[in-house]
Amino acid sequence: MKKSLLKQFYLLFLICTFPLTAHSIQECNLKPIETKVGRLSIKEMSTFFNSFNRKCLQSSEFSEWSNELLFSSLEKQPQIFIEVLEKQDEALTKIILSTLESPVNDGIDIKTIHALVKATKINSRIKPRIIQALRVAGDNLGMELK
Repeated sequence: MKKSLLKQFYLLFLICTFPLTAHSIQECNLKPIETKVGRLSIKEMSTFFNSFNRKCLQSSEFSEWSNELLFSSLEKQPQIFIEVLEKQDEALTKIILSTLESPVNDGIDIKTIHALVKATKINSRIKPRIIQALRVAGDNLGMELK
């Protein structure tokens, strides 16, 4: 009787916690995004932005990977990037902008990305903030961006 009850409890525990675990893994998994960078839909870009949360960013591997993908998506799809970031809440926007201020490696072409964002024909309250974040990144890398 005790064994049966213990098995039932264990099974119930697994059933209740598996969806949470699976969701966490899926939420912090950037493979689907990585394979589509440059061709992300608005929904996919929004999903990617939402992966910039405390839980996912606790992993240094995730932080580095997401940083590189963030710059890559901004470079390849500046218009969609700006449009989607414009619709995010302020807390998430600050996280994204802070990430843009701190590229993880000097192989990221900040000058090109900065020029692409400036040339984007979109009137947005967030565009100047992105440009400023890229200027900070440039300063951090010892380059001046105008």
